[in-house]
Amino acid sequence: MNEIEERFPTRDEIEQRAYEIYLERGEREGDELNDWYAAERELTESGRVLGTAPGAAGELQTEDMEKMIEEMYERSRAAAAGAGG
Repeated sequence: MNEIEERFPTRDEIEQRAYEIYLERGEREGDELNDWYAAERELTESGRVLGTAPGAAGELQTEDMEKMIEEMYERSRAAAAGAGG
C-alpha cells in the first residue's frame, strides 16, 4: 500500500519538542504541561510525524503526560546542576 497515514507522535518525539520549547522560552519553569501540549499539537499538525502504521502510540492519559513531563524536567535540572548551572 502506498498511502502514508498520520500517526500520533511518540513520547520521545513530544518530550524532545517540549524540551526545545522550554529552552526557547528561557528555561522558566511553570508551563510544563502547556509545553507538552504545544509540542504534541505542533508535531501532529505540522505533518512532521508520519508513518506507515496508524496511531501506534495511541493517546496518553493526562496523568501519564504529567509524570513524563516531571521526569523530563528533573533530568534537565540534574544536568544543569552537574554543569555548574
